[in-house]
Amino acid sequence: MAKAARESQDLVGPSNDLWIGQYAAALTVVGWGAKPLARDWAPAVLDMLGTVSCLGCSSDGSPRHPLYLPCHTVPTVYRPAPERGAGTFALTFE
Repeated sequence: MAKAARESQDLVGPSNDLWIGQYAAALTVVGWGAKPLARDWAPAVLDMLGTVSCLGCSSDGSPRHPLYLPCHTVPTVYRPAPERGAGTFALTFE
């Protein structure tokens, strides 16, 4: 992650949530990877988007980042379930 982003007091920004809510598509694929900063914001984003898909999950249950996946990876419904510890998710599939 860029040094400026790690040091930012407002990593999300003042209007980022507005843009996410306005431009969510019929198929929204999430993939923030196993970044602690992303996990803290994930529940709010998932509440805005409703049903989302992912391309698999990392060992901590975070949706895998597409950069590290084969191009033929198929999206699957992502349903995080709160577990022990803040920002930790478990994946369940439909």
